[in-house]
Amino acid sequence: MDKRSRIIGAFGAFGAGALAVIALIAYLIWSGYEEAIRLAETTSRNNAALIETRLDATFRRAEAHVLELAHALPVAALSKAAVAQHAAAIDAGLDVRRVNFPELVGLRVFDADGDLIYSSESKTTPRVNAADRDYFRQSRDGAQPGVFFSAVVVSRITGRPAMFIARAVRDGQGVFRGVVSASVELEFFQKLFQSLDVGAQGAIGVFRSDTFTPVVRWPALTGSHATPLPPGSATREAIAAGHKAATLTHQSPLDGVARIVSLRRLERYPFYVAAGIAVDDALAGWRVRSLVVGLSSLLLLLLLLALAGYLWRAESKLKALNDELETRVARRTSELEKARSAAEDANLAKSQFLANMSHELRTPMNAVLGMLELLRHTELSPAQHNYVSHAAGAADLLLKLLNSVLDLSKIDAGKMSIDLQPFRLDHLLRELSMLLSIGVGAKPVEVVFDIDPGMPRLLVGDSMCLQQVLVNLGGNAIKFTERGEVVLKVEVLACHDRQATLAFAVRDTGIGIAPENRARVFEDFAQAENSTNRRFGGTGLGLSISRRLVALMGGELSLESALGQGSTFRFALTLTVAAEPGEPADSPAARPSETLHVLVVDDNPVALSVLASMARSWGWQVDVASGGVEAIARVQARVDAAQPNYDALLVDWEMPGMDGWQTLLRVRELVTPQAAPVVIMVTAHSREKLLQRSEQERVGLDGYLVKPITASMLFDAMLEARAGRQPKPASPPPAATQPRRLAGLRLLVVEDNELNQIIARELLASQGAQVDIAADGEQGVAAVKAAQAPYDAVLMDVQMPVMDGFAATRAIRQELGRHDLPVIAMTANAMLSDRAACLAAGMDDHVGKPVNLANLVGVLLKHVRPVERGVESDMTPLAAPSAAQQPVLPTAPVAVVDVAAALAALGGDRLLYGRLLKAFLEQLERAPDELDRLLEGGDLTAAARLLHTFKGLAATVGASRLSVVAAAGESGLRRTEDRSPDRLRAEFRVAAGEAGRSLREVLRDEVPGS
Repeated sequence: MDKRSRIIGAFGAFGAGALAVIALIAYLIWSGYEEAIRLAETTSRNNAALIETRLDATFRRAEAHVLELAHALPVAALSKAAVAQHAAAIDAGLDVRRVNFPELVGLRVFDADGDLIYSSESKTTPRVNAADRDYFRQSRDGAQPGVFFSAVVVSRITGRPAMFIARAVRDGQGVFRGVVSASVELEFFQKLFQSLDVGAQGAIGVFRSDTFTPVVRWPALTGSHATPLPPGSATREAIAAGHKAATLTHQSPLDGVARIVSLRRLERYPFYVAAGIAVDDALAGWRVRSLVVGLSSLLLLLLLLALAGYLWRAESKLKALNDELETRVARRTSELEKARSAAEDANLAKSQFLANMSHELRTPMNAVLGMLELLRHTELSPAQHNYVSHAAGAADLLLKLLNSVLDLSKIDAGKMSIDLQPFRLDHLLRELSMLLSIGVGAKPVEVVFDIDPGMPRLLVGDSMCLQQVLVNLGGNAIKFTERGEVVLKVEVLACHDRQATLAFAVRDTGIGIAPENRARVFEDFAQAENSTNRRFGGTGLGLSISRRLVALMGGELSLESALGQGSTFRFALTLTVAAEPGEPADSPAARPSETLHVLVVDDNPVALSVLASMARSWGWQVDVASGGVEAIARVQARVDAAQPNYDALLVDWEMPGMDGWQTLLRVRELVTPQAAPVVIMVTAHSREKLLQRSEQERVGLDGYLVKPITASMLFDAMLEARAGRQPKPASPPPAATQPRRLAGLRLLVVEDNELNQIIARELLASQGAQVDIAADGEQGVAAVKAAQAPYDAVLMDVQMPVMDGFAATRAIRQELGRHDLPVIAMTANAMLSDRAACLAAGMDDHVGKPVNLANLVGVLLKHVRPVERGVESDMTPLAAPSAAQQPVLPTAPVAVVDVAAALAALGGDRLLYGRLLKAFLEQLERAPDELDRLLEGGDLTAAARLLHTFKGLAATVGASRLSVVAAAGESGLRRTEDRSPDRLRAEFRVAAGEAGRSLREVLRDEVPGS
């Protein structure tokens, strides 16, 4: 095709396109006109409906007032002689009816001669005569029972146009005695009409349907009230037709303006409402738009014509430029890809460098801290001791900084992820309580947990991430609070469809944060004030990391603070409510069968309120006292009234005037030993300080709780304290036979700890199994390989020296080819993620420590059946050992050991429990020193393994608190948590001392020769 043909074709296509555009513009202009008219009609109908509703409501209310007054007025009050007697009461009643009725000018009562005798505006109303008014004459002469609507008149009282609604008052014989009227002011409706959107030339009016006369109109027309609409006008014709509603377009006979008018008839009254919008107003915007569109379209066509010629001339040049541009883009894309790859490599190298350097520096830093701690215990001069203390503080701060930088680098590099696992919030708070109570030290600060009683028991979330945030926020609150309280509040905002939204708030009464510093407290390496870096210390990373962790969990950390008045950090998380595992409901023994009457004593009002709420959540009756003197008065009052004494006292330690110990002594003096209540000390002091009290003082104490506490901690302490008051239970009846459910099985136990080896061997042998022991994974693999008669199953620990359980299992499967041999993990790592890791390594099942005999036997029988080997197995339930063979062991006297749970896990074998206690106590004596040695040497891996071992061992013998402390310490070491070695060693040593004293008391009292 030649150039001439292409030009003709191009211009033909352009002409066709131009015609299509012109047709589209014409359609848009026409549709815009229709839309403008429809919008005006809709607006007028809405205005008419609004006015009809308001006018009908006004008439109904005025009619109701007139009818009620005509019925309620006493006939005797309508004579002029009685006016003075009734005026005050009737006028006041009329005034009351006008309240909140702005349309109503006045309510008036006329006697039979037309004289005004009562009025709602009696103080300002002249005594006029209405005998010549149409509403008076029609009411007097008419026989209709209803009200009469007058024509529009100018009120003689107000001088403004009004309409009167009147009704005659007659006595019992029907004799006319007067008229009651309500005056509706029409200027009110003019103001209402003026407030509506009707445009510059719009009009709104109300017309009588019987006389076609206007009642009120806006804009107002002078002298139009008595002039009816002219015959033949569109509005009059529509009113005469009696339509309930109509919309029409016509030229107004009153002012000559063409309008779109909507009419609506009042159902009960002879009136029509007309709301009109001028056609010119309705189409004003459309006309402007049409003009603009038309001119713009013409201009656009001209521009397109010029552009077409220009584009044709530039076609060849554009093609050349496009080819060059594509070449440049390809080259730039290649360069950008190389730059992006280099940036990613650099960022990865930075993250790896930070992680490696943090780990590499942490080992010598731990050694430095250990050496400084050893140096403290040598003979030093005061100056040298001061130097060592400052060096240790600086080294500890540097270690915290390294840990924080590592966490920050993980988050920035996207390596920090949320591990969603089921967890119990009360268990998390128990560990948090221990950590925060250590941070309080000797400060006069109360740490309080205010937990919603409706909190779901089991949630799904990252409990370790949540705990780190709460530790950071709580630790900061304690650090910046010199006295007062730190309150952790957890509230359930919503809970439905197995989703719970929880609001967390940490509030303190500390130094607060100035407004100019609030925005920067969440920045890296920033603190609230420059001076706090020297006064309080810290890296300035805790809040930054907390904010990012909260964001990872789907929340937002916010701050409310005032300088000198404390701070509150808040965030909300939505967590899944997990289904409760099939655990039995609380038995009658687990909860008090009766309602306890408890007295709570605390001088801190916040702690007093929260502790009382916790007690009430268990259904206890609670009285409160704000000090020791008030508590003594309450106890004395019950003694004087011969009422039963309190079942329990929850007493704070340090209180002004009379502290908790003095209160305890006075209570003992007031009541007999038989009526003495259970006393539990609830205090911020550590258990070490409790040991400083005399033995005589501690004997009178039934329980001890370190703040902050949870409701479950309070319940457990109360349960154990009351159990300690009960007589020792009788020995269980002897079992007929010892069950042999594992008879004939040959089992291999791979376990590095000697005490755990004894536990496994004794439990499995008691069920008839033949048990071999291997001390680590390498020995376990060798034992499986060398076994002449194959083992029926292998019970494999996970954390062991030389070769761990994962590597040993893989070797059994891959190197020995024993894919059929059941390998069951037996470890203190009991999270769902731990179970998944065991299954992924090739293990068949998972049993958590402390080992429960019934559960262990059940898991073994699920994978290996003794009957398959031709040996009969006793499948009857486990029976307790003979009472003749077993010593009776009581519940521990303090809330640190749960003997009942330990016995239940061992199948009730008290003899085995006694042997395990002796072996455990021997290991426990060496454990604190061993942990000190490992931490001083910087061997965090071995220290974590030691804590892991004692976490399981302590749980096996029922040393619950020691197990919790070991678990928290292990978790902190494995996560390189911000925990100083000194603090960890102190926590473990105190918990080990408590457990040791309690367990030795059990052995001394109940096991001969122990």
